[in-house]
Amino acid sequence: KQRMPRVSRATRTTTLTSLMATTAVLESLRANVFVANLDFEIVYVNPCARETLRKIAMDVKASFGVDVEQMLGSSIHAFHRNPEAVERILTNAEGLPYQTEFSFGKTTLEARINNVQDAHGTVLGYVVAWEDVTYRQRLDLDSAGQIAAIHRSQAVIEFDLDSTITHANDIFLQTMGYTLEEIKGKKHGMFVSEETRNSADYRELWARLNRGEFVSDTFRRVGKGGREVYIQGVYNPILNRQGKPFKVVKFATDITASRLRSADFEGQIA
Repeated sequence: KQRMPRVSRATRTTTLTSLMATTAVLESLRANVFVANLDFEIVYVNPCARETLRKIAMDVKASFGVDVEQMLGSSIHAFHRNPEAVERILTNAEGLPYQTEFSFGKTTLEARINNVQDAHGTVLGYVVAWEDVTYRQRLDLDSAGQIAAIHRSQAVIEFDLDSTITHANDIFLQTMGYTLEEIKGKKHGMFVSEETRNSADYRELWARLNRGEFVSDTFRRVGKGGREVYIQGVYNPILNRQGKPFKVVKFATDITASRLRSADFEGQIA
Protein backbone atom coordinates (compact mmCIF):
# COMPACT_ATOMS: atom_id res chain seq x y z
CA LYS A 1 0.00 0.00 0.00
CA GLN A 2 1.13 3.52 -0.73
CA ARG A 3 1.80 5.32 2.54
CA MET A 4 0.80 8.94 3.18
CA PRO A 5 3.81 11.24 3.66
CA ARG A 6 4.46 12.23 7.26
CA VAL A 7 3.30 15.77 8.01
CA SER A 8 5.29 17.82 10.51
CA ARG A 9 3.70 19.47 13.52
CA ALA A 10 4.67 22.89 12.17
CA THR A 11 2.92 22.13 8.87
CA ARG A 12 -0.18 20.96 10.71
CA THR A 13 -0.23 24.17 12.75
CA THR A 14 0.06 26.25 9.57
CA THR A 15 -2.75 24.27 7.97
CA LEU A 16 -4.87 24.63 11.09
CA THR A 17 -4.31 28.39 11.29
CA SER A 18 -5.14 28.80 7.59
CA LEU A 19 -8.28 26.77 8.06
CA MET A 20 -9.43 29.00 10.92
CA ALA A 21 -8.62 32.17 8.99
CA THR A 22 -10.87 31.12 6.12
CA THR A 23 -13.74 29.94 8.31
CA ALA A 24 -15.84 33.09 8.40
CA VAL A 25 -18.68 31.34 10.16
CA LEU A 26 -16.67 31.18 13.38
CA GLU A 27 -16.27 34.95 13.31
CA SER A 28 -20.03 35.55 13.42
CA LEU A 29 -20.91 32.57 15.63
CA ARG A 30 -22.55 33.58 18.92
CA ALA A 31 -20.62 30.91 20.77
CA ASN A 32 -17.21 31.05 22.44
CA VAL A 33 -14.60 29.15 20.41
CA PHE A 34 -10.90 28.47 20.98
CA VAL A 35 -8.65 26.49 18.64
CA ALA A 36 -5.28 25.08 19.75
CA ASN A 37 -2.51 23.30 17.84
CA LEU A 38 -0.90 19.98 18.74
CA ASP A 39 1.44 21.78 21.15
CA PHE A 40 -1.67 23.04 23.00
CA GLU A 41 -1.01 26.64 21.95
CA ILE A 42 -4.02 28.85 21.19
CA VAL A 43 -4.01 29.76 17.48
CA TYR A 44 -7.53 31.15 17.17
CA VAL A 45 -10.05 32.91 19.43
CA ASN A 46 -13.32 34.04 17.89
CA PRO A 47 -14.79 37.50 18.68
CA CYS A 48 -17.55 36.10 20.90
CA ALA A 49 -14.96 34.37 23.10
CA ARG A 50 -12.94 37.57 23.40
CA GLU A 51 -16.05 39.51 24.38
CA THR A 52 -17.01 36.94 27.02
CA LEU A 53 -13.51 36.82 28.48
CA ARG A 54 -13.36 40.60 28.71
CA LYS A 55 -16.41 40.45 30.98
CA ILE A 56 -14.62 38.09 33.35
CA ALA A 57 -11.13 39.48 32.73
CA MET A 58 -10.46 40.30 36.37
CA ASP A 59 -11.06 36.71 37.39
CA VAL A 60 -8.94 35.41 34.50
CA LYS A 61 -6.00 37.62 35.42
CA ALA A 62 -6.26 36.77 39.09
CA SER A 63 -6.39 33.06 38.41
CA PHE A 64 -4.05 32.64 35.42
CA GLY A 65 -2.30 35.89 34.51
CA VAL A 66 -3.58 35.66 30.92
CA ASP A 67 -4.17 38.91 29.03
CA VAL A 68 -7.33 38.59 26.96
CA GLU A 69 -5.84 40.67 24.15
CA GLN A 70 -2.68 38.56 23.99
CA MET A 71 -4.06 35.05 24.17
CA LEU A 72 -2.85 33.91 20.75
CA GLY A 73 0.25 31.80 21.22
CA SER A 74 -0.40 31.18 24.91
CA SER A 75 -0.96 27.70 26.26
CA ILE A 76 -4.41 26.33 26.96
CA HIS A 77 -2.93 25.07 30.22
CA ALA A 78 -3.34 28.59 31.56
CA PHE A 79 -6.98 27.65 32.03
CA HIS A 80 -6.39 24.36 33.86
CA ARG A 81 -5.05 23.36 37.25
CA ASN A 82 -4.00 19.90 36.00
CA PRO A 83 -2.32 20.17 32.56
CA GLU A 84 -1.40 16.48 32.45
CA ALA A 85 -5.03 15.42 32.86
CA VAL A 86 -6.07 17.81 30.07
CA GLU A 87 -3.44 16.42 27.71
CA ARG A 88 -4.62 12.86 28.38
CA ILE A 89 -8.17 13.88 27.45
CA LEU A 90 -7.15 15.69 24.25
CA THR A 91 -4.83 12.97 22.97
CA ASN A 92 -7.34 10.18 23.56
CA ALA A 93 -9.38 10.25 20.34
CA GLU A 94 -11.82 7.66 21.68
CA GLY A 95 -12.69 9.97 24.58
CA LEU A 96 -13.64 12.87 22.31
CA PRO A 97 -15.84 14.84 22.15
CA TYR A 98 -15.51 15.61 25.86
CA GLN A 99 -17.62 17.91 28.04
CA THR A 100 -16.61 19.48 31.34
CA GLU A 101 -17.10 22.52 33.56
CA PHE A 102 -14.59 24.89 35.11
CA SER A 103 -14.83 28.09 37.10
CA PHE A 104 -13.23 31.53 36.95
CA GLY A 105 -14.04 33.04 40.34
CA LYS A 106 -17.84 33.28 40.45
CA THR A 107 -18.24 32.40 36.77
CA THR A 108 -18.82 28.81 35.64
CA LEU A 109 -18.08 27.80 32.05
CA GLU A 110 -19.25 24.62 30.33
CA ALA A 111 -16.77 23.44 27.68
CA ARG A 112 -17.14 20.94 24.83
CA ILE A 113 -13.83 19.71 23.44
CA ASN A 114 -13.03 17.89 20.19
CA ASN A 115 -10.14 17.49 17.76
CA VAL A 116 -9.82 19.10 14.32
CA GLN A 117 -8.91 16.80 11.42
CA ASP A 118 -8.00 17.32 7.78
CA ALA A 119 -9.56 15.46 4.85
CA HIS A 120 -7.30 12.46 5.51
CA GLY A 121 -8.26 12.16 9.18
CA THR A 122 -4.97 13.60 10.41
CA VAL A 123 -5.41 15.47 13.68
CA LEU A 124 -4.39 19.11 13.25
CA GLY A 125 -5.34 20.43 16.65
CA TYR A 126 -8.20 20.89 19.08
CA VAL A 127 -11.32 23.03 19.26
CA VAL A 128 -13.07 24.10 22.45
CA ALA A 129 -16.57 25.61 22.40
CA TRP A 130 -17.79 26.91 25.73
CA GLU A 131 -20.55 28.97 27.28
CA ASP A 132 -21.13 30.87 30.50
CA VAL A 133 -23.61 28.73 32.47
CA THR A 134 -23.38 30.69 35.74
CA TYR A 135 -26.86 32.21 35.51
CA ARG A 136 -28.41 28.97 34.30
CA GLN A 137 -26.84 27.04 37.16
CA ARG A 138 -28.14 29.58 39.68
CA LEU A 139 -31.63 29.23 38.24
CA ASP A 140 -31.33 25.43 38.34
CA LEU A 141 -30.13 25.49 41.94
CA ASP A 142 -32.85 27.97 42.90
CA SER A 143 -35.53 25.84 41.27
CA ALA A 144 -34.14 22.67 42.81
CA GLY A 145 -34.06 24.32 46.24
CA GLN A 146 -37.66 25.47 45.94
CA ILE A 147 -38.81 22.06 44.77
CA ALA A 148 -36.96 20.37 47.64
CA ALA A 149 -38.61 22.76 50.11
CA ILE A 150 -42.06 21.96 48.70
CA HIS A 151 -41.41 18.22 48.93
CA ARG A 152 -40.41 18.62 52.58
CA SER A 153 -43.65 20.37 53.49
CA GLN A 154 -46.36 19.26 51.07
CA ALA A 155 -47.84 16.14 49.52
CA VAL A 156 -46.78 15.93 45.86
CA ILE A 157 -47.96 13.54 43.16
CA GLU A 158 -47.30 13.53 39.40
CA PHE A 159 -49.45 12.26 36.54
CA ASP A 160 -49.39 11.80 32.79
CA LEU A 161 -52.12 13.70 30.97
CA ASP A 162 -54.32 10.58 30.95
CA SER A 163 -54.17 10.65 34.81
CA THR A 164 -51.67 7.77 35.07
CA ILE A 165 -49.62 8.12 38.27
CA THR A 166 -45.87 8.42 37.62
CA HIS A 167 -44.50 9.50 41.01
CA ALA A 168 -45.49 10.58 44.51
CA ASN A 169 -43.45 11.79 47.46
CA ASP A 170 -43.43 10.30 50.94
CA ILE A 171 -45.84 12.86 52.40
CA PHE A 172 -48.48 12.03 49.80
CA LEU A 173 -47.99 8.30 50.28
CA GLN A 174 -48.34 8.62 54.06
CA THR A 175 -51.42 10.80 53.66
CA MET A 176 -53.17 8.24 51.44
CA GLY A 177 -51.74 5.16 53.17
CA TYR A 178 -50.08 3.61 50.09
CA THR A 179 -46.58 2.72 48.95
CA LEU A 180 -45.32 4.02 45.61
CA GLU A 181 -45.37 0.49 44.18
CA GLU A 182 -49.07 0.22 44.98
CA ILE A 183 -50.09 3.31 43.00
CA LYS A 184 -47.48 3.86 40.26
CA GLY A 185 -48.93 3.14 36.83
CA LYS A 186 -52.53 3.31 38.05
CA LYS A 187 -55.06 6.04 37.38
CA HIS A 188 -55.90 9.01 39.57
CA GLY A 189 -59.45 7.64 39.79
CA MET A 190 -58.31 5.19 42.48
CA PHE A 191 -58.37 8.15 44.92
CA VAL A 192 -62.02 9.12 44.31
CA SER A 193 -65.35 7.42 44.83
CA GLU A 194 -67.04 5.60 41.96
CA GLU A 195 -69.72 8.28 41.90
CA THR A 196 -67.11 11.03 41.51
CA ARG A 197 -65.14 9.01 38.94
CA ASN A 198 -68.23 8.73 36.70
CA SER A 199 -69.30 12.36 37.08
CA ALA A 200 -69.16 15.15 34.49
CA ASP A 201 -67.24 17.33 36.97
CA TYR A 202 -64.45 14.75 37.20
CA ARG A 203 -64.16 14.48 33.41
CA GLU A 204 -64.07 18.26 33.19
CA LEU A 205 -61.25 18.37 35.77
CA TRP A 206 -58.97 16.37 33.48
CA ALA A 207 -60.18 18.20 30.38
CA ARG A 208 -59.13 21.50 31.97
CA LEU A 209 -55.75 20.09 32.96
CA ASN A 210 -55.20 18.85 29.40
CA ARG A 211 -55.97 22.38 28.17
CA GLY A 212 -53.21 23.70 30.43
CA GLU A 213 -55.48 25.20 33.10
CA PHE A 214 -54.60 24.80 36.78
CA VAL A 215 -57.29 23.72 39.24
CA SER A 216 -57.25 24.70 42.93
CA ASP A 217 -59.82 23.62 45.52
CA THR A 218 -60.58 21.49 48.57
CA PHE A 219 -61.03 17.88 47.50
CA ARG A 220 -62.57 14.83 49.16
CA ARG A 221 -60.44 11.79 48.39
CA VAL A 222 -60.40 8.10 49.29
CA GLY A 223 -57.30 6.64 50.90
CA LYS A 224 -56.28 3.04 51.34
CA GLY A 225 -59.02 0.88 52.85
CA GLY A 226 -61.71 3.43 51.93
CA ARG A 227 -60.50 5.97 54.49
CA GLU A 228 -61.91 9.47 53.92
CA VAL A 229 -59.26 12.11 53.27
CA TYR A 230 -59.71 15.86 52.69
CA ILE A 231 -56.94 17.81 51.01
CA GLN A 232 -56.40 21.43 50.03
CA GLY A 233 -54.56 21.25 46.76
CA VAL A 234 -53.76 22.56 43.31
CA TYR A 235 -53.34 20.59 40.09
CA ASN A 236 -50.63 22.23 37.93
CA PRO A 237 -50.16 21.29 34.25
CA ILE A 238 -46.46 21.46 33.34
CA LEU A 239 -45.91 22.99 29.89
CA ASN A 240 -43.24 22.28 27.27
CA ARG A 241 -41.39 24.97 25.28
CA GLN A 242 -44.33 25.22 22.89
CA GLY A 243 -46.71 25.95 25.75
CA LYS A 244 -48.39 22.54 25.57
CA PRO A 245 -48.97 20.49 28.77
CA PHE A 246 -47.09 17.21 29.02
CA LYS A 247 -47.74 16.21 32.64
CA VAL A 248 -49.61 17.29 35.78
CA VAL A 249 -48.17 17.87 39.25
CA LYS A 250 -50.45 18.18 42.27
CA PHE A 251 -49.36 19.95 45.47
CA ALA A 252 -51.58 19.27 48.45
CA THR A 253 -51.99 19.67 52.21
CA ASP A 254 -53.89 17.17 54.32
CA ILE A 255 -56.74 19.04 56.08
CA THR A 256 -58.67 15.96 57.19
CA ALA A 257 -58.20 16.61 60.91
CA SER A 258 -59.26 20.26 60.72
CA ARG A 259 -62.21 19.34 58.50
CA LEU A 260 -63.42 16.76 61.01
CA ARG A 261 -62.99 19.23 63.89
CA SER A 262 -65.06 21.80 62.00
CA ALA A 263 -67.76 19.22 61.34
CA ASP A 264 -67.77 18.31 65.05
CA PHE A 265 -68.08 21.96 66.11
CA GLU A 266 -70.87 22.55 63.59
CA GLY A 267 -72.69 19.49 64.91
CA GLN A 268 -72.43 20.67 68.49
CA ILE A 269 -73.65 24.16 67.58
CA ALA A 270 -76.57 22.66 65.63
